[in-house]
Amino acid sequence: MTVRKSNARTKSNLYESGKRYVGIFTVMLSATMLIAFSGEISASIVSAIKLSVTSVIPALFPFIILSDFIISQPRGTGGMLGKGFSRAFGLPASAMTAFLCGTLCGFPIGVKVATEIYARGEISKDELERLIGFINNPSPAFVISAVGAMRGNISEGVILYIAVVLSAVIVGLTFSDHSRVIRKSAAPTKDREFNLVSSVKGAAYSSIGISAYIIFFSALLGIVRALWESEAVTVAFAVFLEIGNASSLIAGASLENTVSLALTGFALGFSGFSVHMQAFSLLPEEISRKKYILMKLMQGALAAAIAFFMTRIV
Repeated sequence: MTVRKSNARTKSNLYESGKRYVGIFTVMLSATMLIAFSGEISASIVSAIKLSVTSVIPALFPFIILSDFIISQPRGTGGMLGKGFSRAFGLPASAMTAFLCGTLCGFPIGVKVATEIYARGEISKDELERLIGFINNPSPAFVISAVGAMRGNISEGVILYIAVVLSAVIVGLTFSDHSRVIRKSAAPTKDREFNLVSSVKGAAYSSIGISAYIIFFSALLGIVRALWESEAVTVAFAVFLEIGNASSLIAGASLENTVSLALTGFALGFSGFSVHMQAFSLLPEEISRKKYILMKLMQGALAAAIAFFMTRIV
């Protein structure tokens, strides 16, 4: 018994020592990168700050306040539309608000609304995990106007937005759970009054926090550009890191148009780890991140396929 305890203690000490050395190595490597690629990192950060100030914050700030107002209102069953949503996705009708906000207002508004609904006890942990996997989508303004303009063709922006929405719906249907009895929606309630002052402060903090993630991942992309002077490698990293940079890089890459559109579809459907970190910052600790990532990978693949075939048909 004593030998077993001693072995366990030795393994634990080795593990802790390993963690400490990995931490030291990571710090040293990060410091080296910051010094060696300070110019590239600074340029990427400046570019990300401009993007945040001119595009991200103006697009997010009013919608965050709007979502607070929507959440504060009394809600009922949502009528026939709510019942149809509930039957299709195996979720309470109240979850439809999060889906609409996420699809029309863009990320991370849908996740914000979903966590509020969860906090009010209107959906369960399992239902929140399934819901966030298909409601965290780019807004039509971003996809149609911004990405369409990057590609020099607004109609391609429309195709991409349709691909994103359809892929989200398919993912939601795929992960629907009809084995559980869906609770009847409670009578309309109004748990809290809308407070404009608190909402404006919250919108400011959320917008700055979201911008911080964009700046961080743009800095990472700057390091990638410096390490690998390869268009393909840079685009590949951008697709998984940050969709604004990814959409711009893909639009300027020397790719056949259908392939370019499909790759952009994947980037928008998956949405990048910059967006995922924004969503994670809003989620309670008990909510599974792995399931969310799996659902977003599936949505990215579906969005790419839909965009590819729509381009062929159109």
